[in-house]
Amino acid sequence: MNFEYPILLGIIPIFALGMLFTLRARGSRTIESLTIALLRLLVLSSIIVATAGPFLTAARGVEGLTTLVDISSSVSPRQGEELLEKARALSHELGIPLTVIPFGGSLSSSWQESWQGPATQSYLELRSVWEWLDIGATDLGAALRLLGDRSPSVALLLSDGYETAGSAASALSTLTTTKIFPLTALGESEDSSLQISQLSVPLTVQAQKSAEIRVALTNSALTAQRGELQVLHGESVVFSNGVEIKPGEDLLVTTESDSKLEGLHSVTATLSWQDGTGPHSMTRTAWLTSEKRNKVLLLSGSRDDDRLLSTILTNQAYQLRSEVLQGATIAPGALGAPADYRVVILNNVPAAAIPEQFMRALPEFIKEGGGLVMVGGDRSFGLGGYIGSHIEAQLPVLLVPPHTEKKRLNVAVQLVIDKSRSMAQDNRLEFAKTAALEVVRILKDDDYVGVIGFEEVAFIALPISKVRDVRQTAADRISRLFPTNRTNLYPALEEGRRGLSRINAGRKHLIVLTDGQIPDQGPYYLQLIKQLRTLGITVSTVLVGSETPDAFLAQLSEIGGGSFYQTEDPQNLPRIFLSDVKVSTGEQTIKEEPELPVRTGPSGIVTTSLKNFPTLRGFVQTIARDGASTELLVTEAAGKSFPLLASWSVGKGRAIAFTSDANGRWSSNWVRWSELQGFWSDLIESAQPPSAEKPTTTRFDLRSWVEGGELVVDLALFDEPQEGGRINASLVTPQGTVQALTLAPEARGHYQGRLPSAMAGTYKATISIGKQRLPEVAWSLPGELFGEHPHRTPNLALLEQISLRSGGRLNPSAQELRQFIKQLSTKQDLAQIFVIAALVLLFIEIIGREILALRRRRASF
Repeated sequence: MNFEYPILLGIIPIFALGMLFTLRARGSRTIESLTIALLRLLVLSSIIVATAGPFLTAARGVEGLTTLVDISSSVSPRQGEELLEKARALSHELGIPLTVIPFGGSLSSSWQESWQGPATQSYLELRSVWEWLDIGATDLGAALRLLGDRSPSVALLLSDGYETAGSAASALSTLTTTKIFPLTALGESEDSSLQISQLSVPLTVQAQKSAEIRVALTNSALTAQRGELQVLHGESVVFSNGVEIKPGEDLLVTTESDSKLEGLHSVTATLSWQDGTGPHSMTRTAWLTSEKRNKVLLLSGSRDDDRLLSTILTNQAYQLRSEVLQGATIAPGALGAPADYRVVILNNVPAAAIPEQFMRALPEFIKEGGGLVMVGGDRSFGLGGYIGSHIEAQLPVLLVPPHTEKKRLNVAVQLVIDKSRSMAQDNRLEFAKTAALEVVRILKDDDYVGVIGFEEVAFIALPISKVRDVRQTAADRISRLFPTNRTNLYPALEEGRRGLSRINAGRKHLIVLTDGQIPDQGPYYLQLIKQLRTLGITVSTVLVGSETPDAFLAQLSEIGGGSFYQTEDPQNLPRIFLSDVKVSTGEQTIKEEPELPVRTGPSGIVTTSLKNFPTLRGFVQTIARDGASTELLVTEAAGKSFPLLASWSVGKGRAIAFTSDANGRWSSNWVRWSELQGFWSDLIESAQPPSAEKPTTTRFDLRSWVEGGELVVDLALFDEPQEGGRINASLVTPQGTVQALTLAPEARGHYQGRLPSAMAGTYKATISIGKQRLPEVAWSLPGELFGEHPHRTPNLALLEQISLRSGGRLNPSAQELRQFIKQLSTKQDLAQIFVIAALVLLFIEIIGREILALRRRRASF
């Protein structure tokens, strides 16, 4: 235990001696009187100890390695990176974190605990984050004075030693306890033989388009120079290669920007080379704005629903996010808010699968200018539980409750059965034959059935025919399947495709049964399955007699829109076949017919420019709503028509309903339609109301320069503004402040504005012409404009002076630093404990004194 004022403890023995003399003078030598006197001494001692400031200390490691980092433009990126690497190495060897303090013309008062040991953030990233500290100046004096205020025991200084503001020498007097250890590295010279003389990029580029980037390199040496040039667009490397520049000549390197990036991103060109004086590098930065695409959210009820539509809508003039909600648990907020998107598409997804918070926000989203598209299917509109939902009133059709009456389409089932030699094992083929006969038994007379056996070649056991025509002969035909030879599935699938494509059935399904791996599996199988899907044919696969799942067969069924089954017991085959036929062909819905013609509705077509449309096989029944545009009608066999495509405006937004599906089940003829992509693109475009922000078409150019300490901004418009189109501009300065900028007309289409007190760093400009907002653009002013010139050799004289006068040294080792780093400790104040002890002892002394007095009174009677 330690004390703040230990001299006060000397009072305790003085009190003790005083009490002894008092007791002796009074002749009080009984045990009771001695106890009372001892308690009083303990009370007074506790009060004195508390007044003396008792405390305990515990070690808690060492202080952080304070590091001043010069981020001014005179420090080259390679030089800054080398200095940071040295600091990180010292930090790692000492086992203590770097406490980073960046500075330029000013510095931050906060200490950034950014790095623990060897960090990965680059020097350029550090400069970019802190450029508001004025990278066009260096004030070493202000940085040193901050150390004087904070007084760490040691500090690293990462700088080239050249100052353009303040005075480091005058600030050294404030360093009474801090030792400065500068680190040095070679920089670049402004008259280097190799230079990036120009980096040219346009201000803007259209969404999903590339812009040309031009880098001009100059060689002033008498010999040819080789180097490495890297060009980054954002974080994308768009060029990286060696270059050779002949003496006294220029080299122009061109490349393309990353078309996938959107918004404002930097374009950085870095030239690295080595000569007799060592390694060199030079960096130039420009900015490019890629127009942003509106975001579209596609919510689908299953992967089968999503597969076709997400493929069609990808790589369009908008950014697509696709989510499948079947069996998925969507966390609240995982989809964001509807307002994060321009259009939301509900693609055969039940209302219950959509997060409640998202569903509640949809009506307001539409009224405020959003777009909603609802696509039909067996889990959409009235069938999907949307009656009474938050968005029912926003839909351009009236919803109809699900009917109890069910209508069945005729179906066609093609069985493709493996009859290779291994199928003789465990009577697998015999059970497969039994399963085939069961399928024939349960199908209706108007249905179709076919059986194909396959080994090395395909064998048609039962040509696909109306069931009524083959019920009597099916057993004889199927019995001709005998096990022989090896497995070759592809010809059998081709035969199945040919058979199903020749008939007219409401639904078509193909079931493949095999007991082993397909030896020639490859992408051509997948292409064939996709072709079957475009023909409206679904595919299921059954694996028998194997313990290991077959990923290829599972993939075929997934792409084919069917199911994958696996069993080790061939006796299960009849049950599996019957189950799959029921699931894949026995679904019931509200309106299905083999062929439903589509015609123009009473409102005319406004959503798309297309005029002719293929027939459909089904749709969800709805009723035309008053005030909405019923654009397309679908007519059933009885002659009654129902809405297929309807739209209307809701507040500032738009809502569109398409009552058939987009997965090929009802729209198999549409899947093969050459205009399908154009149709859906038109729908999404139409769902974006006229009030939606569209990419600007105004062509413009913006330039800037420094003149008399002011920033001059020069705007040229190549398209005449509309009447009343007032020009407003604002700048985000390198300091992060937003300042309004007045652009005065200089001539027709030419405007100019000035901003006082220009500084180095990045400026971002936002310009509006009336209600039209131009894309945000940016540019960087280099530090050279403000006196921050690069130097090959650091200012060793000043750095040496700083280290000597503070007690440090240049480029120290970890061992030299360790002896000066303070051990940090925590202090626990114990005064309160002694005060409480004094009060407790005082209470005990009072009680004892009262008991003693009571005894004396009793003894006197």
